[in-house]
Amino acid sequence: MDGNYKGLTKEFIDFKVRLQYVEENMMHKDAEKRILDRIDAFAHRVETYDRKAWVHDERFKQIETRLTRLESK
Repeated sequence: MDGNYKGLTKEFIDFKVRLQYVEENMMHKDAEKRILDRIDAFAHRVETYDRKAWVHDERFKQIETRLTRLESK
């Protein structure tokens, strides 16, 4: 009987070590996912800013053209 308990104890310890490894990796993956989500959100904001800046530049050019035409009259 005593040998059976030693085997169970060893299996339990091995299981506990493997479970700890899985938990740590899951935490790392969760942190990694949060970081990637934040990077994606930041990239989206940069793209939105770029689009808005381009639109404003185009509008500014149109206004400059209109002003030039008005000044020449």
